Amino acid sequence: MSRVLQNDAEPEPQMRAEIQDMKQEFSTVNKMDEFARYARLEWKINKMVDQLKTYVKARTAQLAKIK
Repeated sequence: MSRVLQNDAEPEPQMRAEIQDMKQEFSTVNKMDEFARYARLEWKINKMVDQLKTYVKARTAQLAKIK
């Protein structure tokens, strides 16, 4: 059973690391000078955060069913 839960949790740390990397890059972009890049990066971060939230919610629901 723990193996099932471990396999499901693998993408989560990777997603969190990607979000952290994008946020770090986002902090270096000047909003006024590189607006297109800034907006694209902001959109990617928001999309990835939403995916992570959905993934965590689904995993939590699955754990609740198991218990």
